[in-house]
Amino acid sequence: MKENQNVAINYLLLSKLFFIGLLITQFFIISTIIEKRVFENEKYLEMLVYGMILLGTFIKLFLGKIYILFINNRFDLFAILFLGVFFGYSFNEISFNLFSKINALSDLKLVALLSIPVMLFVLFELRKNRYYDNKDAMKSAFISDREVQKIADDKFEMADEANRFAERVYNFGASDSLVFGIDAPWGTGKTTFVNLCKTYWWKNHEKKMIVYSFNPLQYKNKENLLERFMEGLIREINKKTFAPELEFLISRYARFIKESKFSFSFFGLGLGLPQSSESIEDAFSQLEGFLADFDKKIIVIIDDLDRLDFATIKEVLCMAKKAFMLPNLSYILCYDTENIIALDKMNSDPDKIIEFLEKFINVKMNLYLDNKLLVQNFTERPEAYFPEKERESSQFVKNAIIGLKEIFGSNEFHAYLPFVSDSRKIKMLVNTIILLGIDKTDFENCDINNEDLIHLLLIYINYPSAFRKIYNSETSGRKGFFSVIINSKQAEKGMKYVHSEQYEKYLASVNDNQKFLLNKIFNREDIVGKSDQDILSEKRDSYACFNKSTPPREEGNLERYLKLITKMVYPEKTKQNAFYNKIKTDFSQGKSLNDIFNGTDFLHNESVIFNFWENLKHTSWSNFKPIKWREISTYVLENIDKYSLVSGNNMVDLRNYLPNYLVEYLTKEINCSKNCWEDVEAWILGKDIHEGKGILMTLGKREILGLHDLLKFRWCCYLQGEPDLIHTLANYKKLASGEKQQKEDIQKIAIQEMREISQVVFQIFKSEFLDKRKNFFVEVDKLHNKDFISTYFAQENDSEILNEVILKVKANMKNFIVRQLGNSSSSQGIGSGCGYYDMEGNEDKKGINLEFNKYLFEICFNPEKNENNYANFLDCLLWDSFQNNEGKPELSLDDITAYLSKEKLLDYWEEYGERIKSKNFEARKCFTRNYTLVDFDCLYDIFAKLDEFCEVENDSIN
Repeated sequence: MKENQNVAINYLLLSKLFFIGLLITQFFIISTIIEKRVFENEKYLEMLVYGMILLGTFIKLFLGKIYILFINNRFDLFAILFLGVFFGYSFNEISFNLFSKINALSDLKLVALLSIPVMLFVLFELRKNRYYDNKDAMKSAFISDREVQKIADDKFEMADEANRFAERVYNFGASDSLVFGIDAPWGTGKTTFVNLCKTYWWKNHEKKMIVYSFNPLQYKNKENLLERFMEGLIREINKKTFAPELEFLISRYARFIKESKFSFSFFGLGLGLPQSSESIEDAFSQLEGFLADFDKKIIVIIDDLDRLDFATIKEVLCMAKKAFMLPNLSYILCYDTENIIALDKMNSDPDKIIEFLEKFINVKMNLYLDNKLLVQNFTERPEAYFPEKERESSQFVKNAIIGLKEIFGSNEFHAYLPFVSDSRKIKMLVNTIILLGIDKTDFENCDINNEDLIHLLLIYINYPSAFRKIYNSETSGRKGFFSVIINSKQAEKGMKYVHSEQYEKYLASVNDNQKFLLNKIFNREDIVGKSDQDILSEKRDSYACFNKSTPPREEGNLERYLKLITKMVYPEKTKQNAFYNKIKTDFSQGKSLNDIFNGTDFLHNESVIFNFWENLKHTSWSNFKPIKWREISTYVLENIDKYSLVSGNNMVDLRNYLPNYLVEYLTKEINCSKNCWEDVEAWILGKDIHEGKGILMTLGKREILGLHDLLKFRWCCYLQGEPDLIHTLANYKKLASGEKQQKEDIQKIAIQEMREISQVVFQIFKSEFLDKRKNFFVEVDKLHNKDFISTYFAQENDSEILNEVILKVKANMKNFIVRQLGNSSSSQGIGSGCGYYDMEGNEDKKGINLEFNKYLFEICFNPEKNENNYANFLDCLLWDSFQNNEGKPELSLDDITAYLSKEKLLDYWEEYGERIKSKNFEARKCFTRNYTLVDFDCLYDIFAKLDEFCEVENDSIN
């Protein structure tokens, strides 16, 4: 029986080879006929070209097969091939006579005949080239989950381990049949590991091995899996060797298995005993005998075993161990034991599953991924995963996932394993970042905490319902479910920020993994600390647990994160403290403020400049050296008059804030160096080396707007409840005296400092306005719109739209000057206006108030000087009025006489009251203190109040 079957195989093979030899001879005979016809006439040169291409096609088709015979030393088959060639050559006369009819064909028909194989060959080559060209052109913007194919792409240093394993599988070329197991979780790199093994075999044992990879997941119809397995195995063998006998034996054995009636199930097919046990044993024996003498080792790799159902897994193992355990045929099975255990729902004992696997697998190794290499590759070298043109994107991705470093270095890394334990999970995270456009975020210039962003993304990927809950609870003005809330009742414990009761209840309802991620973002004690005093401003500006809007941003931190993830709303860098912190770093390293403000982000945008000054205000004094704080203060002093006093159209009333900022920066300079307080004090007052160019003098010499800046500066020197400039100077002056610090002594020094500043301020006013008999009310009214607008915006904003806004500003300026210079009320001698002090000396008998009132009533309110001076007097009255229940202005005599002399007020009204009441005020409008615009006819109620004051005063005198 065996002999007959082998003879049948040989006859079939020999017949094929004999026919090929005969065909080769006939081809050359046809070529000779065409050649003769071509060279008979030059016009047939085109046919020669076709003939050469046809010859090349023939060689391409048959040379590969002939080469396989040669490398496999099948000289017996070569003899049959040459016999066919010899036979064809011997009967060439018949072929010549037969093919000579080609000469009878017309030129066109001959060319058409030759074109058929040529065109088929050309079309095939063009299609192949086009396919590969297109593939090269199509570069993915995402990180592919494709396994590594080359050692050069080995990011996780698997190559050495793979080489050792590959050599053990080769096993010195021994014919022993073994089943190797590679056990590792999904994403660890089992397929990559196997590919590196293939590379090793190709380099070191290419001629001694055949490697066949079979993935059962690729085939939907399990009834054909056995056929697919056999077809693939035979195809792989034919690529590497010429062994038609082996092909026949494998096919016959597979057919016996398929047709078996008494069988066990394999992929839904019958496996077991056929009707005639002798037949299957005979087929197995022949196959075993052939493979025992086979000169190549066959390795069958079955990947993703754990992705099959459990019944199929068992039958694959049975197939490998029982049906196809043949010489020189070994298996490598890739799987994750934990997943296989989870698949077996009928058996809850993991040890039983492990014991079952051990019955089929001879040698097993476990793969372990180096977490350090894993995080390094994605956080430090993400460009390795992107094509050349996407390298810029890879840098953005690198910034976006920098929080992974902290996660992998954390003592809690074990809790992160469900989310980032392997490259597949991290690739999903990275690809989600790219899909959502988060990689385009300017992380260097926005208030984003990398860990918070990563944690929110992990929730977004793994727990979409939880993320949806966060989004619905913390956007569109809603806050306080997940984000911390302010609870004043906890303030005495130093815990202003607390969790809501809803958050605590929700946390109790989720699983441990969700709870862990939520706590990493929102847990108060981990983020804030035991006391709210531990919160740094950087945390309050960036951490996602805070969802309260803070300048310069309009939305809370958490809402900003959520909009970035869901809507691709990128943080506007000029509203991020990180942007200004970067600018401050540049400044500390030598960049000038002029260069900063001439940059594209600052130019013609006062809101950005305002945010910068505001950020500097909240900057710790230790961030800069004293010389840098002095540079900042000098810049403000020299440039304050360039900025706007009104808001709108990219403008901010920055000039209103700059005097306060100047005071803040001077205070920081003093705190930065204990020895510079004397120089700061001298600079403010214009003493010593600063004589004639002190801060007060520089501000006050800029006409009426400069006077307003000067009084703002003086007012900001003491702001109750803050570490103000006055008390800072007093502290250092007391400290320099060497005496024991006493609160009362420091307060006395502070009063003296404020007194001296107030006296210098009034002297500047006196020299600029009082001595020159200039009415500052008139000076304010004379100002044009452009005087209130930054020099950067004067042309584009000098319009009538600003008229009403500027009227309000003018009203505020007038009354601010009156109150700062005239106010004589006492607040421990510090928070008062200049009127509380004398023009010189230390007695504080309100000498400045008397002198200023004399100026007001003689120059500013006196109708004899100018009839419009009535309006200046009435402006002051209206400004200090308040609205009653009927919406009409009412006047408080106590408020007015805090800065206007009661005696002069009543005298003035006695003399000019009737004249004023007889005036028609309908055409003039004025503002109350809360900027309510009222007609002058509302003043008649105030006139009645003044009449009442006069009557009461006269009665008391009488």
